[in-house]
Amino acid sequence: MKRYELISKTNKFLKVQNTEEVWAHFTELKEQNVIVKHLVEACHKKILELWQEIVTKLPRNITCFARRALVLSEQHFESEAVEC
Repeated sequence: MKRYELISKTNKFLKVQNTEEVWAHFTELKEQNVIVKHLVEACHKKILELWQEIVTKLPRNITCFARRALVLSEQHFESEAVEC
């Protein structure tokens, strides 16, 4: 196996492993677990992958802000659905 192939496979493995670790941590959060499950059911897998790719490139404080905004927007939509 050539060096660049080994590097490519290693990078791909690490990216998958990192994604799995982040996903596991995120779904363990009790408050957000329900919202995450809803998003997985409601959104196409490609959209979620793009979201994850973008969020991992953001600074941590922006990532936290985006996560909170997502949680609050989901709660807002749920309260509107109850009112209807």
